[in-house]
Amino acid sequence: MFGGSSAISGATSLPVTASSQNSASSTSSLAPTANDFIQLLIAEVENQDPTQPQNPTQYITQMASFSELQTLNSIQSELSGSGSLVRASSAYLGHTISAAGSKIAVNNGKSTSIVFTPGAAGSYSAIVTDSQGAQVGQASISVSGGGSAQTFTWQPPSGTPNGVYSVQILAPSGTPVSGLTEQGAVQGVTKSNGSIMLNLGAGLLVPASSVTSVS
Repeated sequence: MFGGSSAISGATSLPVTASSQNSASSTSSLAPTANDFIQLLIAEVENQDPTQPQNPTQYITQMASFSELQTLNSIQSELSGSGSLVRASSAYLGHTISAAGSKIAVNNGKSTSIVFTPGAAGSYSAIVTDSQGAQVGQASISVSGGGSAQTFTWQPPSGTPNGVYSVQILAPSGTPVSGLTEQGAVQGVTKSNGSIMLNLGAGLLVPASSVTSVS
């Protein structure tokens, strides 16, 4: 943890004050609603090419993405009011979050994950390095097609020290894949320099403001 920072590993929700309710109301009024999403789906169906109808699974994917967006909007609205550590803990503890980054946490032989989107099918490689930049692991990842998110979870060798490690994903050509995402369950919440930080274990801290999905 950071020096001078506060931390919490479990909490209940606090009452929402009038000022935070007004703030949340103002924020939520700018966010898309379920009715907006339904109207968009209707427009898509009405304007699709009858000879090439949309795949129904695309609608399911869109609905899942919209649900995640609504959850994030709700959390951000709550935190934009009082921004309390207790409120953040209630929103995030025990949930799996994703945020841009290439770090993983190793704790008692288990690792958090890295999500990446390959550009094409082929054999990809994951290179794991420690805090000193020394390679401590490598794995092959077989990808059957491009464009779909892939999840890499390192299996640390026995005796691997707990800590934060870096991951690089290499395409079949040897070119590093960009746009990696860190993914893991929130084990603790801290507040440092006024910012809410989510601990994914072993000291891997992710700013709550950088979270892209929560489940």
